[in-house]
Amino acid sequence: MPKYLIAISVGPVQDFIGAARRTRDLWFGSEVLSRISKSIARQLNESGAELIFPAPSNAEIDLEDKSSFNVGNKLLVLCATDNPSQQVAKLKVNAQAHWKNIAQEVKEKAFGIIKNNPFIEDNIWEAQLTDVLEIFCAWVEITEENKYPYYRKRVDELLASRKNTREFNQAAVDGWGRPKSSLDGLRESVLKKSLKKWERMKLGLSNSEQLDCPGLVKRLGGLEREQFTPISRIAIDPWLRGIGINKSRELSEIGESLEPLIKHGLVSRVTGNAGIYSIFPYDGQILYPFRLDAVEAEVKRVNKDDREQSEKILSLIRNVKNVIKKSGVRSFGEPLPYVAVIHADGDRMGELLNDKKTIEEHRKVSAQLTAFASNVTEIVRGCRGDTIYSGGDDVLALLPLDKVIECAYKLQDKFKTLVESSENVEATLSVGIAVGHLLEPMGKLLELSRYAETLAKGNNLKETDRKNGLAIVLKPRSGAAIEIRSQWDSDPQYFLQSWITAHVNCEIPDGAAYQLRELAKDLSWVDDGNENDKELVKLETLRILKRKKSNFGQTELTQEITQMIEQRIESVGLKGLAEELILTRRFAEVKMQAELK
Repeated sequence: MPKYLIAISVGPVQDFIGAARRTRDLWFGSEVLSRISKSIARQLNESGAELIFPAPSNAEIDLEDKSSFNVGNKLLVLCATDNPSQQVAKLKVNAQAHWKNIAQEVKEKAFGIIKNNPFIEDNIWEAQLTDVLEIFCAWVEITEENKYPYYRKRVDELLASRKNTREFNQAAVDGWGRPKSSLDGLRESVLKKSLKKWERMKLGLSNSEQLDCPGLVKRLGGLEREQFTPISRIAIDPWLRGIGINKSRELSEIGESLEPLIKHGLVSRVTGNAGIYSIFPYDGQILYPFRLDAVEAEVKRVNKDDREQSEKILSLIRNVKNVIKKSGVRSFGEPLPYVAVIHADGDRMGELLNDKKTIEEHRKVSAQLTAFASNVTEIVRGCRGDTIYSGGDDVLALLPLDKVIECAYKLQDKFKTLVESSENVEATLSVGIAVGHLLEPMGKLLELSRYAETLAKGNNLKETDRKNGLAIVLKPRSGAAIEIRSQWDSDPQYFLQSWITAHVNCEIPDGAAYQLRELAKDLSWVDDGNENDKELVKLETLRILKRKKSNFGQTELTQEITQMIEQRIESVGLKGLAEELILTRRFAEVKMQAELK
């Protein structure tokens, strides 16, 4: 029986992952895509095909539908068959059935939350249900065993061509006059106008938000996930840790006052990662004063036609305010409303695989990537974060600001430990960190994290400076973004953590960083390759620093700080140093809250 190398792509990624407004949308979108890919891998494995990517260590357990094992949207298998076209047709049918089962479970759950109101347009739902999933396949027959690299390259080319010739079907329903999905505007909303405002709150929908079939599946599909952690809980974690040192009993009392608000959809309980978030197992948004006021205003607006319902909920909110006021937690200042998103990706993976001459060597790399992915959740959780997706060399996770740099270092260190380099290609991991406001739509944070990951790879730089990088992009609520980038070889973790510690200990005056940034603009004409120009930058930098004093203008900058500044200029340049000092000031603020300094 002939053997075929089959490549399979599952999507669309934008529908399942990219289009997201909340963390729940993002997590369950990636979960759905992984489950569908996993079902395909399971079917192939049961049919006797040889999985090349992914390469689970125990296929029977790892490929179970709701296992923690993540499968990416691209699969590669070796299959013995007389009819590959028929084989992939069966895969597509079963994958569609799997997607419909997931969607049906969510639909039933939605009707369980909102009873006696069938608020979904069934004809639009059914039409969109069959028009979401895209599965593209390509295959080549293997006639010579010793030419595996050629066949792998060829099947990749065929798959890329197939994806570029996708079908564009006519819209399944007449959407004239219907609102579009608020997530991406691609499809019509499946929500009826009969959905009341308070019912929208229960479903996690804003007053005017509209969702199509995949959007509603993502919004409601992750409600019962044990490990799911709201973004506000991760953002506020450093502040809660600091308060918990002396106010654990008061935090418990605040939590008890929040319990009655859960059934009204105003607060959610964190049921997973109990050992990490046990000090305050709630979403945390209501501890931000601006969010508490916004929730109160929303209740008044949504329930203005139902005074009895409105007064009941407002009474609960007033009780929460009183408990918070009596607890004394406001004396610790307001928690900073910023959260970090890590987006990491392996470097030159295609080149690494091109160096592999046999299927066995390819599977070995796949197994190493699987081993790395299986360690990601533990690493992220150890840094008090939550993993949204981890498959192969691709990682997406949420973390509090004071732990994210440490987490990024641990991820790249684990990657280099587990994934072997080849003779021609070094296996490295580039890590992008996006820091944004917790009210920023999740899709925007995801977009920012993608940019940070692209910045970390440095593909626009000279060859020696590309890949193996760490990049951080901070987008404040107002103002321009701040971005930094360096390679792991220059030990950015050490310097960044050192700057944070120096800020905490008041060893670097805030004004120094901004003056250095202005100096970098003035000296933008400097040639980095010219020794005289480099000496000029160094002398001008030292001149500014000698005028600066730390500890609120009381002491000179230490020799150690001055030497570190000189070293960092050599590595990332004057502008890079200035941006590092400005950016790490925000990280230091969070660290001070976590350590009560």
